[in-house]
Amino acid sequence: MKKIILLPLLLIIFQISFTQDEENKQNKKFNSKFSIGAMTGVGSRLYKTHTHKTPFVPVFGGEVEGLYLLGTEIGYKKQINEKLSLTGFTQIFGGLSLQGIGGALGGAALDNSDMKEGYRGINDRKTQMEYGIRVGYNLNKELKLVGEVRGGEYGGTGKGSIIRPIMVSRRFILIPQLNLTLLNKNISNYYFGVTESEANNSESWKIDNKYEIDRITVATSIGLTGSYYLTRKLSIFALTELQYVGDEISDSPIVDTNINYFVGTGLRYTF
Repeated sequence: MKKIILLPLLLIIFQISFTQDEENKQNKKFNSKFSIGAMTGVGSRLYKTHTHKTPFVPVFGGEVEGLYLLGTEIGYKKQINEKLSLTGFTQIFGGLSLQGIGGALGGAALDNSDMKEGYRGINDRKTQMEYGIRVGYNLNKELKLVGEVRGGEYGGTGKGSIIRPIMVSRRFILIPQLNLTLLNKNISNYYFGVTESEANNSESWKIDNKYEIDRITVATSIGLTGSYYLTRKLSIFALTELQYVGDEISDSPIVDTNINYFVGTGLRYTF
């Protein structure tokens, strides 16, 4: 399975698990500390790559006394008071922290062999082990603010989110959210910059010149997650997200478009 599709989907695992946490707060009858399942989805391509078949991926998570494993993220969450929470975490397959719900841009590891003809002279873009801190604040029973900073070998990012869980019925919950991400110049340049040697490679004949990013870049996204409980423990979920990146990213010769989308669905069992 190609990393350009698999890794963004792996990052969805955290968001689905986070969604589960919000569901538990809204509906205590279905409260659970562990979940497993599977999902699939389709989305646009961030880089100028070939189209690949979207695989099914696992969805899993667990928490014991604040210590949790949510997909590829390991961390500890401390509830300071009724409104404020603080989390320290490690992301095993980190990289671009642009993901909101679908993560169409998140974890954008790239093999040069996946690129279209004329762009294959670039080097691979790898994921990184990341460490970060996340702060959550409940403005009221309906609105939550989340902020985080994270970083690793290739650079760091900061992200802010506004989340509003909506209990449509006893079994059905919708969670819309809005995200804003800032990427420092190191991580922006690693994932979207093009060096002179890459541009001069004979397999990069569609790249005219090197491309360097020397400033903070911006990405935004808006998304919606919906979950419906078929039984007390079994639920189906769907998610969709639209993401936009700034000109510094979209002007890169290896980036396909500044607007990306993701749509996915899956099945989850909680216990």
